Amino acid sequence: MAAYDQGSMFFRGQWEYCSTYDPGDVAVRAGISFVAVRQSAGENPLDAASEDYWLALGSPSAVPGLSNHNDLDGREMPDQHPLSAISGLLSALGGKVNISDINVRNRGTFPSIEALEAAYPTDEPGASAYVNDEGDMKFYLWNDDEQEWQDSGASGVFVAEVNGMTGPAVVLTASDVSAVPVSMINVPGGVPGLDANGRIPISVLPEFSIS
Repeated sequence: MAAYDQGSMFFRGQWEYCSTYDPGDVAVRAGISFVAVRQSAGENPLDAASEDYWLALGSPSAVPGLSNHNDLDGREMPDQHPLSAISGLLSALGGKVNISDINVRNRGTFPSIEALEAAYPTDEPGASAYVNDEGDMKFYLWNDDEQEWQDSGASGVFVAEVNGMTGPAVVLTASDVSAVPVSMINVPGGVPGLDANGRIPISVLPEFSIS
């Protein structure tokens, strides 16, 4: 079996028959990640004859774990991996929150971290806030384990508020900006749309006669 440097792996995406792969390249085939151990082209990682070219990540020869998807315990369906089978995943996900929670629990913008701490000396998981650090806007998250506000490392220009709504990912609806929803165009009780020439199509005009 050829050797490769585990610290120099390069993700190549889905395996492609016509592509050339070098040692350390990682490709996905049928939902399984494989690392190339020698240069190849057209060697299907799933074929037994390709074992000299590819190594399934998670196999004993690559990193500790299982090489065969069917050997995983706790699968509810043939194509489902239990989270517990992926080393470290559950602990890595612990304490994480949905982006929607961050949007709802954003506390606004503060001139300093001291001002934020004074306004919210304690908070809940998912709480966030913006701090203007001498003109550099920083995004802070509440760390419930440490019971303190921590700099997320993200800085620059953020959307602090749009039409009264705050959060790093503000989503506005038509009613938020007093616009007409697309569903109300060219329907009874709605408004007429415009054609490619910027005119109201005859098809949406009411019947009328000229005498």
